[in-house]
Amino acid sequence: ALDLPFQCAVKTGTSKDFRDNWAVGYTTDYTVGVWVGNFDGQAMRKVSGISGAGPLFRDIMLLLHRHAYPSPFPRPAGIVERTVCARSGVLPNHFCPGTIQELFIVGTEPRDICTVHRLLDTDASLATSKIYEVWPPLYQPWAQSVALPSPPKTLVEAFGNNTSNNSLFITFPDNGDIYKIDPVLRKEYQTLALEAVVPEAVDSIAWWIDGEKYCEVERPFSVRWQLQKGEHIFVVKTEGDGQQFSSRPVKILVM
Repeated sequence: ALDLPFQCAVKTGTSKDFRDNWAVGYTTDYTVGVWVGNFDGQAMRKVSGISGAGPLFRDIMLLLHRHAYPSPFPRPAGIVERTVCARSGVLPNHFCPGTIQELFIVGTEPRDICTVHRLLDTDASLATSKIYEVWPPLYQPWAQSVALPSPPKTLVEAFGNNTSNNSLFITFPDNGDIYKIDPVLRKEYQTLALEAVVPEAVDSIAWWIDGEKYCEVERPFSVRWQLQKGEHIFVVKTEGDGQQFSSRPVKILVM
């Protein structure tokens, strides 16, 4: 509905329970606002801004510009255009499969070269290689959800021979968090979902709480812990290739 044959800025919106929706937009010649809904406030049947106000907005804009299309939007001062890797958004290297033109405010344009796309050996004996997308650990859940192929690597390669670094870290809870036990809610319902980011080469991790091993879990590494009063320290550990790797400790307070 919003695919117009000329430049047009537009935003749609849908209220809770589909009670009404709207579309507001403009060209260099006209500004148009469209509201769709029932005057008695009754909800519609799953009519959103795209399916309700959107088609009306399009028809009005086409009618207003039936004799001549509007001029393109002038580019504001202080905007630069750069060619970037279509996947990583930074300057492309020779292995990036595609690039796009992107606009940036002067001073915010990327200066680093893409390290996501890498040409890696897949079989040393056959001297074969393949381009892989190697994302930071933070993006591994997404990479796994889209079945993105990953290069084989050992734990030492994954951690860069560093037994305590940012490749293995706790994402929840946050260091310094404070929680309060609800005196009314049943205790078994007052739990924290412990979450961590782990290198691709790691198959299992152990959660340590207050210096004692709490549990060992496999992917997706999620586990729950029941709130207990006092200060508590969480650490994630894993072993492999004759070494032990640990996350930075996370300390919380439960009142």
